[in-house]
Amino acid sequence: MRPILTLIGFISLAASTTVAVTVTETLPPVVVTQTMPPSIITVSTTAPPLIPSGASQYRNTSVFTSAVLNSTNVFRGEYGAGSLAWNQTLADFAVGYLGSMGSLSPSNGTECNFSHSGGPYGENMALGCNDVTGCVDLWAAEVNVYKYDHPGFSEQTGHFTQLVWKDTTTVGCGSRLCGTRGWFLLCEYWPRGNIAGEFRAQVGRQVNGSSWVNDTMSPMRRAWITRHRPQRTGTLPQRPGLAYLAGS
Repeated sequence: MRPILTLIGFISLAASTTVAVTVTETLPPVVVTQTMPPSIITVSTTAPPLIPSGASQYRNTSVFTSAVLNSTNVFRGEYGAGSLAWNQTLADFAVGYLGSMGSLSPSNGTECNFSHSGGPYGENMALGCNDVTGCVDLWAAEVNVYKYDHPGFSEQTGHFTQLVWKDTTTVGCGSRLCGTRGWFLLCEYWPRGNIAGEFRAQVGRQVNGSSWVNDTMSPMRRAWITRHRPQRTGTLPQRPGLAYLAGS
């Protein structure tokens, strides 16, 4: 109900006459403003897989190069092959191929085409490793199923045979982050390995070092390999000796 204000006054009409006047006024409504407490909205989201986008072995050029050479040359030494040197021409080739796949690192990485470049070099690749060393370790671990009594190429051992191929002298690698799919590591080798008919001479047996890549490896080492296993790996198939291509 609107409040009523009544004013009573007196008007003098003459010296001896007084008239009482009543004025009634309707006041405007009173507006009351109330501040309501803020609503609390809870939003639940499913976090994507944890990807080490800031992994130093991939982000830092000098650390990346050292990780490739150190891990590669450790295994080559254990299997009687000489140490590799870094080849920037090979690294540029790998980086160029990875960069040709599309815009860098969208959320899901679907533009990363996990397939070989078709270039003139030996080539190992892996997708999903947490670090460079982990990828090289996994390539080397393929020695578990390599048949020295029947040497030759297979998809299950091609990374290992390229890694320790005796005639190979240089390596160069590139990497890129493929969204939630993880890091794509691509390594090029020259002279290329996995040449048909040369496996017996080129892939040596282990001559020194620990035999961690076998069925008796320690539980700790086995757990580490399982934790760092990439989503996929790939190596080029063997090439006949006549297909040996010239390169930088």
